[in-house]
Amino acid sequence: MAWFTKSVSAGTLAVFACFSSCSHHVVLRPYPMREDRVPPLVVGPALRLENGSSAGELLLGKYAGVHTYHADPVQWTDVVLENLSTELGKRGFSLDAGADRSLRVKLERAHLTTGDGFRCSLTVAVRTHDGQEFSFTGDNYGPVDQNRACAGAAVRVVEAILNHRDLRAYLAGEG
Repeated sequence: MAWFTKSVSAGTLAVFACFSSCSHHVVLRPYPMREDRVPPLVVGPALRLENGSSAGELLLGKYAGVHTYHADPVQWTDVVLENLSTELGKRGFSLDAGADRSLRVKLERAHLTTGDGFRCSLTVAVRTHDGQEFSFTGDNYGPVDQNRACAGAAVRVVEAILNHRDLRAYLAGEG
């Protein structure tokens, strides 16, 4: 009986140790943007979209001493670029990998908070081929799922990019 008690205690400790820390890798998926969130754009010259993020792992947050959330900055930037590409394509823009004009997008910061649902915030830096630099933040709440909350934040970033006066002028070929 003493052996059983020791085994159960050791087993319980082993199970507790295994589940005392959970690491979650948040993967973004492209998510459609509502058409009414961006006014019409003037179509300019062909454009090249570039991912400026570096490979690695980004800590989004640690909660209740147990859960940690991580992201791949390159993958997240790819999703922002895919959303941006889709929206520009819908508006008649020509995207060409060999174009002289470019937008280089880099994930600068991301943060996820939990509580009654999930709130995700992304900040990206956008640099044009002629050296103009912009910073955009997207924030979104998801009541159930951290992936959906962060996908919504990526959409909000694209909305911010396409609504910025100076960047709209650049897209139209004026900058």
